[in-house]
Amino acid sequence: MVQNIFAAGSATALLFRGQNLIGIAKALTDSTVDASISAEEVRAASGNLLFGKYFHTSNLSVTLSNALFDMDFMASSLGATVNSGGVSLMEESAIVAVGGTTVPLTKTPVAFGGSIVGWYKLPTATEWTVGTVSGTTMTVAGLVAGDAVCVKYFYNDPNATNFIANAQYVPEILHVVLLIDLFKGSGTQNFDVVSSPKAGRLIIDIPNLQMDGNQNLALTATGTAAVSLTGSALAVEDATVCSSDPYYGTFTQQLFDTVWQNEVTALAVVNGEVEVGVAGTETLVVKALRTGTLPFTVAPADLTYTVTTGGTYATVSALGVVTGSSAGEAVIKIELKNAPATLEPAFANVTVS
Repeated sequence: MVQNIFAAGSATALLFRGQNLIGIAKALTDSTVDASISAEEVRAASGNLLFGKYFHTSNLSVTLSNALFDMDFMASSLGATVNSGGVSLMEESAIVAVGGTTVPLTKTPVAFGGSIVGWYKLPTATEWTVGTVSGTTMTVAGLVAGDAVCVKYFYNDPNATNFIANAQYVPEILHVVLLIDLFKGSGTQNFDVVSSPKAGRLIIDIPNLQMDGNQNLALTATGTAAVSLTGSALAVEDATVCSSDPYYGTFTQQLFDTVWQNEVTALAVVNGEVEVGVAGTETLVVKALRTGTLPFTVAPADLTYTVTTGGTYATVSALGVVTGSSAGEAVIKIELKNAPATLEPAFANVTVS
């Protein structure tokens, strides 16, 4: 793998509810991924020797702190759904109508504490007086027509959003993807450091992150309030594979200025000894060994196949399908496209009978 790269800065978080992208957190002040597991020692014999360890109770937790206020962060933690509309406070000035007993309102008040009421006062006064409301009119007392007064009341704002924090709730499960920048360190061999200091990014994909249900909106006179999202990954299984170990998430390193072919150190044909009949076929399976990774299967589109000897006995297609033509032996050379000239090709021996 490419050396001399480092991760820095906070992540960008993509939040999904099912397949719906419900939010992108670009202003995280803290983004922590913490993996842990417990271990039990196996000890026995004279001296209580250590023979091994049994690992259990694994956990992968995530902590995100958003410097910008985000309703979805809070709602997800509290197991709530954000709805359109919401009760808001209207503060405005009004002129007392003729007769001195009513004040016109610009919005329609809604109930507060079980009754539809509002509050009013003269600009110079310090105390607020409760006024009853009918429709968009507030009843006042002790005022003169034409007086300017301050009024407050609650109304339903269609532009607002809201959620209900239930007393008993189950925190939501989200699909969270974290994007973390990777940068080039000095002495990096595989990069043009001058062109761009950014090497790539680390992508952490957690399909099921169960929120822990805690929220702390801390407000001070001189500070800003961060909204947090913390949770633990739930184990999932790959439904496309018949037998697979459950997993919490995937970690993917994406490098921008490199091609994977440059890191391949060897090619090998899994079925390098092919035996087919005349008109019989077999598809070659080619594995590559890449620095720092397990061997992986190379797609035929990334390979070239050439019959070097025995072309009258067998042919090979661009997809690596070997076909027997007549009885005899042939050799097929397989090369990796866009690979360094120093990479040795792989060979397959074909026997047609």
